[in-house]
Amino acid sequence: MEPVPGQEVLRVAATIRLGDEAGKPLKAEKALSKFREYCDDPEKTVTVSTWLYDTADELVNLQSNRYWEPVVGILQARVLAVALMLTGTLTDSERERALDQWQRVTFRIYGLSGKDSRSNVGDYVRLAKNVMNGAEGAARYSEIMTSLRQLGAKYPIDSSVKEGLEKTNCYDDAEETRYILWHYEEHLAKTAHVQINKEIREAIWQERSASDTIEHIFPQSPEPGGAWDGKLRKHQRIESHVHRIGNLILLPQPLNEEARRQGFAEKKNIYAKSEGLRMVKEIMSEKDWRQQEIEKREKKIIEWAKTAWVDLPD
Repeated sequence: MEPVPGQEVLRVAATIRLGDEAGKPLKAEKALSKFREYCDDPEKTVTVSTWLYDTADELVNLQSNRYWEPVVGILQARVLAVALMLTGTLTDSERERALDQWQRVTFRIYGLSGKDSRSNVGDYVRLAKNVMNGAEGAARYSEIMTSLRQLGAKYPIDSSVKEGLEKTNCYDDAEETRYILWHYEEHLAKTAHVQINKEIREAIWQERSASDTIEHIFPQSPEPGGAWDGKLRKHQRIESHVHRIGNLILLPQPLNEEARRQGFAEKKNIYAKSEGLRMVKEIMSEKDWRQQEIEKREKKIIEWAKTAWVDLPD
């Protein structure tokens, strides 16, 4: 069951099978009470045991996936994901596509739009129960996909990306930024028809602190009178630009530490040691790194993000 607490297994299993219309994940005591009421014969007791085992299995799969951390950190999102993973109404290919849509809408709401865990609780939980029980409106793949899209109806992709990425301090939530930049890395590799460098991927994701893997190309505190003087437009505050998504890349922690306040030419020599990262190749093709390069790259990432977390088509 590690790393999932037993109480969560109990709560999620009861919520998606026997939850009420309040649209909230059941508390542990209420979940236990629901199961006790349900288990009025030995056969049902065996059924509930299977429910608990299957729920635990999928929760472990979810929370063991480091690359999904920003979307599995919300309880109601986990509840819905487990329902999608367990429902018997979807084929394997349909399930994969439904989980892709779940990831897209969940990150749009709780990541890009910055909503906290109190938002959309009822919508997620009610849909999870309907999916698990094959209820009207969630009994077929097409209905489930329509309902998943409706979850994000108030969070259209253009405004969500603008709010989350345009001229924004993306370093404050380093975990979310690692998630964004890694998705961008996967996009670049796919576009180039190459495989992800698994060794570098492990080096980046094994760090518990995401900030240790995020490199500021234009440094956070450049040396006065040094190589970075004049790289921003006059009267521009450094802190207004260094944390923008266009100025951030992923690097293994030792290289991130080595780069620090170096000039751009020196940084490129350090970046070359992790040239297996496609985003590093992008930066190394630049002759200089100034405000206009930061803004150009931010614009490019924003345009990509509009496709990465937009709703899947019918």
